[in-house]
Amino acid sequence: MYPTNVIHLATECSNRNHSAAFPEDLPAWFIKLFTQADDMVLDPFIGSGTTAVAAKQLKRNYIGIDTNEEYCRQARKRILKVQPRLFD
Repeated sequence: MYPTNVIHLATECSNRNHSAAFPEDLPAWFIKLFTQADDMVLDPFIGSGTTAVAAKQLKRNYIGIDTNEEYCRQARKRILKVQPRLFD
C-alpha cells in the first residue's frame, strides 16, 4: 500500500492580514520531515510568519525574507509572541 500524497489539514481563516495564509501544521509537517532540532529553516517569502512560528515551536532556527515591509512587520509581531526578544 502506498502512502497518500495529499495532506489533509484544517483551513486557515484567522489571519485576515495576508492573502496566502495557511495553517501552522502545513510548514510544521515539512519542517519535522526534513529537519532536526537546531537546524535552519529558510522562508524566502515570510508573509505573516507562519513558517517561522512553526520552526520556533519545533526548536529550529529560521531566516525569513520578504520584499513587502508590512508583511515583515506582521511576521515580526507574530514571531515575538512565540520568541520574546532577548535584547532591545
